[in-house]
Amino acid sequence: MLKKQSFGFYLIYFNEILQIIHILSKQLQKKDTTLEKATSTINGVIKSFDQMRSSSEFSKIWNLFLSFATEHNISTEIPTIAEKNVAFCYPCKIVGNNETKEIAFSVTGYSNWKKALENNKGFYKHQSSSSHRICIKKLVDKQKRVETISTFLNKNVLENHRYYVKSIFEIIIFLVVNELPFRGDFDLEMHEDKGLFQSLFRYTLKKDTKLAKCAKLIPQNATYLSPVIQNETINIMHNAVQNSVVEDLRNADVPWYTIMKDGTKDNNNRENIPITIRYVKNGKPIESLLSIKNATNLNAAYFVQMTLDLLKSLNINTDYMLSQCSDGASVGETINAAKYCETLKKLRRAIQNKRRGLFTSGVCLLHDNARPHTANVTKQLLDSFGWDVLNHPPYSPDLAPSDYHLFTSLKKHMGGKKFSTDEEVKAVDKWSKKMAAEFYKADIKKLICRITTCIERNGDYVEK
Repeated sequence: MLKKQSFGFYLIYFNEILQIIHILSKQLQKKDTTLEKATSTINGVIKSFDQMRSSSEFSKIWNLFLSFATEHNISTEIPTIAEKNVAFCYPCKIVGNNETKEIAFSVTGYSNWKKALENNKGFYKHQSSSSHRICIKKLVDKQKRVETISTFLNKNVLENHRYYVKSIFEIIIFLVVNELPFRGDFDLEMHEDKGLFQSLFRYTLKKDTKLAKCAKLIPQNATYLSPVIQNETINIMHNAVQNSVVEDLRNADVPWYTIMKDGTKDNNNRENIPITIRYVKNGKPIESLLSIKNATNLNAAYFVQMTLDLLKSLNINTDYMLSQCSDGASVGETINAAKYCETLKKLRRAIQNKRRGLFTSGVCLLHDNARPHTANVTKQLLDSFGWDVLNHPPYSPDLAPSDYHLFTSLKKHMGGKKFSTDEEVKAVDKWSKKMAAEFYKADIKKLICRITTCIERNGDYVEK
């Protein structure tokens, strides 16, 4: 193996070799190069190599190359043309016809050295011969064909690979956008070839003949179908989207922005915190999802620190952050499942008193996916009530009555007002109690229309 302390010397020798070859190539390609000049240049190269070969360091390198060649069954045999004292013409030797008159330059070798450099004889005569010119043309045409075929093959292979990988990306995007599990309930170690991703890929192979053709040409040790590749692909897409949002923020009309956070659970019952950033661009407010973090704590201090760490990692200047608000972060008494169940019991008693006969049936409850709402103890209590619990999709403020109806009216009521004390702020409670029953009834009616519209749009957001 090459030693680190000798590597610098090896590079020097390699650099010398490359320089010599470069000089030789340039000299031989000049239009005014005569046979004498070419001979002089070649002799200079041979002399330079002889000087280098006498070096002990060069001998070490050469021995390493010989060892590598032997280990990998690479032939290092050098033709013994020099021992025969003959010369060949390279183009005629490579593409020449053995039946041509000048076989000395292509088959047997030229050895009449007395006349080699005389005018109209030897090398000069052969250089101007028709057979030599034909071989030159054949060699150039052959090189062009090789380059053309190589380029054509490389383009085809590259196109096939791109189409194959692009199809895999599209399947991954489809599963991610629709929040579908890649492997479902299948154990990863035992059933790596099962799950929605594998099934959808096999289905696509049957429908897409081009993809099926590309799949046959893909090496079996690089099919890009493993869970590791899937996760890496998702991470690449995540980084691309996140970088696009950050770049868009840097090109905003003003540098100031706000942060919004909300807590919700995914299909694996994990608490996720979507972090959204708002800014102004081209005179319009832009709202973009910056990241989704797994939460291990739901208090406000944890939310704030998590946000600051994210902004720092993305090189977003926190000095321009106007505010950050968190829905679900606890600052005082934490609303856990037990307290939420007590609230539900109070609600049930209120319904029993006001709408007798309906407290065990005919009640539909809609609440979001906050942890106290989805806890097992809460589910068991609601089952005992016999209430129908509506499924609330995550990240859907357009289907939350408090967001699209209550808060909208509250903003109008509080718009332009300034509060100097906490007591003045508490006036909001008085406002909500003064609102007539028709106000809240209209709230529920809007929900029915919005859910219907959401279903018709295949889950797309309903405009406010």
